[in-house]
Amino acid sequence: MVIFQGEVNSNEKCINMGTSNGTLCIALCIRNESCLLALMTNEDCFHCNYGKVSSVTRSGDSSKYIALKMDYRFPSLLKETDWWLLDIPQYFTRDGSCPSGTFHLKTCKDGWEMFRRDSIWYCLKVVYNQNPMNQSAAKLKCSNEQYGAKLSGLENMNETRFVAENVEREMISTDSASKRWDIWIDGERRPLCTSSSNVNKISDCKGINGFEFSDNTLKKHGGYDWSEGEPNGRGDIQNCVVMMITTEVNTKNGKKNGKLDDIQCDALKRGVLCGMEAQ
Repeated sequence: MVIFQGEVNSNEKCINMGTSNGTLCIALCIRNESCLLALMTNEDCFHCNYGKVSSVTRSGDSSKYIALKMDYRFPSLLKETDWWLLDIPQYFTRDGSCPSGTFHLKTCKDGWEMFRRDSIWYCLKVVYNQNPMNQSAAKLKCSNEQYGAKLSGLENMNETRFVAENVEREMISTDSASKRWDIWIDGERRPLCTSSSNVNKISDCKGINGFEFSDNTLKKHGGYDWSEGEPNGRGDIQNCVVMMITTEVNTKNGKKNGKLDDIQCDALKRGVLCGMEAQ
């Protein structure tokens, strides 16, 4: 991390960590993969996650310090990529001096959460509909929610946890009578893999291999955490993907909270995971 005197455009969306210990403030940010920087004052420690601040300014104010995470992927977070030379920002000079200035960062729209997919910064939002919708309607819901948004997949388990926690909070806040909601996730079976017999016999049809994705930022698909025995292509009609969220402590059918399942694409579900690149 790089530590310097500075401030952010606003700490309104940052988290007050309830400590004035600078060392602890920095250590906690390092451990949290969502934390971009720690903002420290004489009295407070704030953690600002990726996408929650739009600019950082170097200042001479000795009462405010910033500890900023920087690695080889950090340049892709900057709006002004021409500030980088040989992977070192001109803002931070080789001789150790830090001239005053401001650099601007990519952000997500309000209500969206930012995640890093290698060198791509991606915004996710779970969008709900009062009337349950099939997968085609869910795709349209994403594009109507925000220009450029589309049905999204899950690149890592950090994204999977975000979706599961978001949906569970929504279920509780709406006092839903239903104890289970399903959320549309990107993924449609490849034509060769729509038969359940092929799902079990052909290696290219097993698990994640049997699906195609419209979300072209997916590379590792590390967030596709399937429920036990899934995806199984039962009935030769389960060609799309949902995440299952339940508020029940124990489920009789073995379906676990936040796990994925394959399902028919015309099934009616309450929400959809939408995504778009950060701007």
